Amino acid sequence: MEELPLEPLPGSPVPVTQMPSKLDTDAENSELLGVVPAEQALAAWLETCRALLTESPELIETLLTAFRDGTTPDSPGTAALQRLGAVKVEEGRLSLTPLGVRGLFTRGRWADPQYWLLEPGEWWLDLRQEDVVAFVTAASKLCLVDQASAVQRWFDAADPLEFAYQLVTIGPQVHGAVLNTVYGYLLRIGLDAAPAVEEWLVVEELSGLGWRWFDAIGAPQPGIPTEHAQYLVKTEMVRSLDDLRALLDRYAEYPPEPPLPGTTIDELSFSIPLRIRTPRINELLQRLLNADLAEQPGDRAALDSVIENARRHFLR
Repeated sequence: MEELPLEPLPGSPVPVTQMPSKLDTDAENSELLGVVPAEQALAAWLETCRALLTESPELIETLLTAFRDGTTPDSPGTAALQRLGAVKVEEGRLSLTPLGVRGLFTRGRWADPQYWLLEPGEWWLDLRQEDVVAFVTAASKLCLVDQASAVQRWFDAADPLEFAYQLVTIGPQVHGAVLNTVYGYLLRIGLDAAPAVEEWLVVEELSGLGWRWFDAIGAPQPGIPTEHAQYLVKTEMVRSLDDLRALLDRYAEYPPEPPLPGTTIDELSFSIPLRIRTPRINELLQRLLNADLAEQPGDRAALDSVIENARRHFLR
């Protein structure tokens, strides 16, 4: 089966799973690593690379530029990086070796998959569960390229009921903001998703969310979820609030590159509980995350207050 083409945006970090792993099959790297077993040699090389980048952190920018576009061979630190085997010169341009890619993405924010920008392909009927999890997880972290348009393309292309079944199926695998995004997408599909969401009603950990979904679309189901099921729903809502706070902290420390467009920030509404999906909250999120808008004193404190009050509500 063909895999979902979740590819990194050119110029952005790539997942470790997309990096070369069998380095001993690469002639150039074999010369660098000699006859030492590949895993041991790679570990030793990475330790050397970390030490160099820790001592000379400006080399990270050189590596990033070489990874994104290639750069001129006389860039700062080129000689040291060449001796390390992290870069090579081809047609007058400096580029990363497979080892260089590995070394770069073990450092700082670039080692954190939460910063990877993924470009999803089209929705397909036979998507694997892993594909759907990857899509929704990236969406919950605002890590899809051109997110609003990308999500809209999936909804435009998808068979509503089949897409709903795909979302319902991954429910047991995801939590917090990711599960809330699944729930939000099912609300977006609407009544067409009902036969799929009914499957949640017989799954203890998801039945409370299923009942809430039917209430939210105006088609309440008979009966009520167990006390334990209701507790689990509240736990997931608290997780989603904590995920929101973590995302805000992360972007405060490392402003998103490229800056998030307003339409992408609007997508956060899917990952947070319905209780706090208000125009006021969206306004605060826009000012905190949209580089085109000026943050006002007290914006973050106001949002933290809403989050804390919602947490208390769910924990009662």
